[in-house]
Amino acid sequence: MQMKRENKIEKTLKIATLGLSTFMMLLNLGQWFIVEVINWTEIYSFGEQATGPYFYKSAALFAMVHLYWGLLFLVMFGLSLITVLFKKKILISVALVLNLLFVAAYLYHGTIGG
Repeated sequence: MQMKRENKIEKTLKIATLGLSTFMMLLNLGQWFIVEVINWTEIYSFGEQATGPYFYKSAALFAMVHLYWGLLFLVMFGLSLITVLFKKKILISVALVLNLLFVAAYLYHGTIGG
């Protein structure tokens, strides 16, 4: 019974770690792709009059910021995948905590006004 519970906890940690880094990576790289590659900027209000985070000043700045965050979460996804493959619960926990810290930094970064 104890072994099944530990396996469920470990499986939950793995899913949370990989899921969080994957979601954040796709979210940010998707924003970069929409603005930089497809050049679909009508859905955003860029420019000096934009209220909100500083990176809404221009489409190029917005794309660059999201590219950086996307690449950071891509690295975190890679590290998370390695920890899952090593099957060490402590490494998986560390990867999850790092992911959560980066998400907190991402959310804080979004509050920095222009």
